Amino acid sequence: MMGGYLPELLLAALFILGDLFLEGTAAAVATFAAGVLAWVVSLLAGRGRIALLLEGAVLGGLTMAALLTSFPGGALALTEVVLGGFLLVSGLAGRPALERLGGGLARGMLSKGEGVILSLYIGGGVLAHGAVTAAMTEPGESGGVLLTALLPLFLAVSGYAARRRLKGLSRSLLPRLQGSPGGEQTLVSPEGRVLGRILVTGEGGAASVRVKELDPAGLPALEAVLAAGGYRSLLITEWPGDTLPLEMSGYSGSRGRWLRRL
Repeated sequence: MMGGYLPELLLAALFILGDLFLEGTAAAVATFAAGVLAWVVSLLAGRGRIALLLEGAVLGGLTMAALLTSFPGGALALTEVVLGGFLLVSGLAGRPALERLGGGLARGMLSKGEGVILSLYIGGGVLAHGAVTAAMTEPGESGGVLLTALLPLFLAVSGYAARRRLKGLSRSLLPRLQGSPGGEQTLVSPEGRVLGRILVTGEGGAASVRVKELDPAGLPALEAVLAAGGYRSLLITEWPGDTLPLEMSGYSGSRGRWLRRL
């Protein structure tokens, strides 16, 4: 999968190498040339991305800005401060920019809530690394190999914190059961709408359910909440009304009992 994003990875790698091993206008020209090279590679890959030229020009412009302002840490640190700050602000504003910046790699993969969390944490991690690099480097100097090598560590910490928040978000988007385990429970949608009444008993990875009241449209919610609870199969031992919805949902029936693997 990552091979399809070789042009983007190539641009990022050449930008970092240029910041570490080139100086002055040579680094800026090399960064712009890296954008052109990445674009050519994307053409050869059959998905020409003109945006790579713009990205190379922007990174080259930041390289020149770092040179003209003698920004401590060099072009990479300035880029991290600008990019990390942009992601952080977009997340705080509730208009996450991470998916847009990720292009085809991230398009359609994130909900708005997930985008906000990732923009906040990834942006914060990138901004923090850029700020630390600038604070530990003399004006006009590059951050060096050691400080650059710390970037994956900052991103790993940010990713771990974001993962915990994403888990909490995922739980909040799931249906839930209200009531005492072993007794009659109410199945409630994430929005708080009552979907039905059931009794659940479990043994190992199997859930045995007596359905007292449930709209057939609520079956996916029942399956989701049980799967989230660690069950791998669902056995319905009591079902009110027509059993056709169970058959259409992939349940196998025998003697009034309906089984489906979750």
